[in-house]
Amino acid sequence: MDWSRAKNILIVLFLILNIFLFVTILHTEFQLSFGSGYADYALRYLDSREIEIETEIPDAADKMGTLAYTDRDFDFKKLTRYVFGKEVTGINKDDSLVYSDGEEKIVMTDERLLITEKPADGQALFNDSELFLQKVYDYSGNIGYRKRDLCLELMGGTDEKKQVVLVLKYKNALLFDQTIRADISKDGVMILSFPTVEVRKMNPAREIISAYQLLVMSKMPEGTRIKGAALGYKQTEEGELYDAPVWRIELGDGKIIYYNAYTGEELR
Repeated sequence: MDWSRAKNILIVLFLILNIFLFVTILHTEFQLSFGSGYADYALRYLDSREIEIETEIPDAADKMGTLAYTDRDFDFKKLTRYVFGKEVTGINKDDSLVYSDGEEKIVMTDERLLITEKPADGQALFNDSELFLQKVYDYSGNIGYRKRDLCLELMGGTDEKKQVVLVLKYKNALLFDQTIRADISKDGVMILSFPTVEVRKMNPAREIISAYQLLVMSKMPEGTRIKGAALGYKQTEEGELYDAPVWRIELGDGKIIYYNAYTGEELR
């Protein structure tokens, strides 16, 4: 073996490796410095306009891709046994697939899976919000949704009806258009609504803007209070084939605004 040649090759490889590591370290330090510096600038700018941030601003990835969906496959034999206690045959009716047994029914449309049931413990579920929430999680699990992929969005109601809303997640990002909704009336009738699609793939990632950049770009009125900020996915235009990354900003008065995380444009 030509040891002199091998030594030269090793030296060249080590030089290339050192250059790569040096560039990586510089890039990382620049990113950290830019992120920290811009956050400080953004906070000073927002403070000068008396815009209050009453929430933790989440960290976000530098790049995110759009999401494509496909139809979710439901096991209706298992589902009918769970809802009705027995298998029931479905019938096609008005562009829907319907399973029914007395007042209870399952309706599958292009966009939602709807379940109406009057459980034996309906009164207890209505009177105990935590018990009702657990019931919704159990239902979701039996349909195929993992609890770790669900985020509690709302739990409340009135003297007539209690409601739970869960938002689905994909790789820890919220899918704002994909929600599980459950209502129960004071007479114990429960209605649940599930999305009929699931994420099929993520398309190539593109750079997104940070929440601090967004808040500076958004030109919010002076005195605005920001109560919440979250990053997720949403359809940005009607008829769009993909969900794009968006920032959801909740204002102090309860108003929700969505912004395209690629451009900072407010969604209408």
